[in-house]
Amino acid sequence: MRGSVETTQSLLQSALSNWILIGGYLGICLIVAATNFAFWLWLRETYYLYYAVFAGTVAAMALWRTGLMSALLPDIYYQFHIQIFGLAHGTSLLAGFAFAASFLPFREHSPLAWRLTQALSACGLLVILIAFLDLWAELFLYVEILCIALAIIPIIAAIRMAIRGVNRTRIYLLSFTPYNLAIFVILARNSDIAHSGPVIDHALEIGSILHLLFMTIALGSRINKAETDRRKAEHESLRAARSAEQRATEIVRTRTQELTQAKAELEEALETERRVSREQLQFIDTVSHEYRTPVAILRTNLNLLQIAQAKKAPVPAPPLARMHDAILRLTEIVEVSLRSDRITDEKLELSATMLALGQLVEEAIQLANGVYPERTITVAAHPDAVAHTVWGDPPLLKTALVNIIENALKYSAAESVVTLDLSVNGNDQITISVADEGIGISDAALPFVFDKYYRAANAMNQTGAGIGLYLVRSIIVAHGGNISLVSSSRGTTATITLPICRHGDGEA
Repeated sequence: MRGSVETTQSLLQSALSNWILIGGYLGICLIVAATNFAFWLWLRETYYLYYAVFAGTVAAMALWRTGLMSALLPDIYYQFHIQIFGLAHGTSLLAGFAFAASFLPFREHSPLAWRLTQALSACGLLVILIAFLDLWAELFLYVEILCIALAIIPIIAAIRMAIRGVNRTRIYLLSFTPYNLAIFVILARNSDIAHSGPVIDHALEIGSILHLLFMTIALGSRINKAETDRRKAEHESLRAARSAEQRATEIVRTRTQELTQAKAELEEALETERRVSREQLQFIDTVSHEYRTPVAILRTNLNLLQIAQAKKAPVPAPPLARMHDAILRLTEIVEVSLRSDRITDEKLELSATMLALGQLVEEAIQLANGVYPERTITVAAHPDAVAHTVWGDPPLLKTALVNIIENALKYSAAESVVTLDLSVNGNDQITISVADEGIGISDAALPFVFDKYYRAANAMNQTGAGIGLYLVRSIIVAHGGNISLVSSSRGTTATITLPICRHGDGEA
């Protein structure tokens, strides 16, 4: 037998060291338990809760082993110390193996190890039941041996997964190895395999401290990784949101451009439709306006022929000649009207040729006299003017002259005279003036008489559509000429100027 002599000072120093170690150990256990419980409240991962319970039960077993429990619960400790230790130890097994079952990926990699780990967790309930049934002395050792035997398979499975690179199993093995070694050391001491000593006696506390520190650091690093992953996910989500926003902006921009283009195309089509409608209306207006003169000639001379027929008199030649001319004029108007692309708001396209102006004026006077046979039209033509030629479209120029002469006849008294003057203006222009002694045009209306559909107030009692002067100006301007009106209460004078066409000249 061996023995040693201890002094009072050495005993005090040993007790103080023991209390410092136990106090630090308990403090670490409680801090780890509180930290993991906070982790569970934050992340709601169950293995944090299991580990917080495990750390708390480790602290409870330390209190029991140091005898501090008797100081905390003096009335019930000695009566229920087995039950208290059994509850702490059973809860430790329950929480520890539940932590292993939820933390380690046994279910995916080793279903057998996962089931055994769950069975080991259930052994914690069995230990609690043995303690409270007062069967501790008889069954506790067998339950401990059973737990050690069953734990071998999950440990082997964890080692295999750690070799394969599963990071969680490496963390688990690293942190639980000191704790498991401490348990084996305590079992060896209790079995007299190892001798008592300061390190061996406190092996469980030392192993538990190392285990708790390693595991808490590892779990904390997982939280840091989870936070990093969360931030990365937020960054990716933000990037995806920005990308989606940019894509949406691009889609909106593209759709806006498409809609703008579609709008422009629609407006262009609408404007084309309006232009076609305007051309069609102008075509109808022009035809109806120009048809009136030859139709009136036909109607008047047809009446004369009917009167001659009623009197059984010979058919007079002049009415037939005038009707013939009127039919030729109708044919001419139809030809002009069917070429509707030449009668637009923008520009008249001419089928021009060299024309003898004198002959053109004579034909226009004959057409106007056919409508107003009782009226007198005098012509004052300078010989040089009659001999000159102009470059123009015969039907269109004749239409313009007939309109001017007819206006002079329509808006003047039946007994008055209409005068037509043909002269040369300088060396390059011919002037055609038509003067009447009619009602005249007011100064307020004069600027608007060439507008389409405009009619002066004092002309409303006469038939008309208000396009005659508009058409005249369009024709004359298309021929490179000009038209002007001078009016007073004594009558109106319309003056047309056209460029002279000399031999070798091009189109006017």
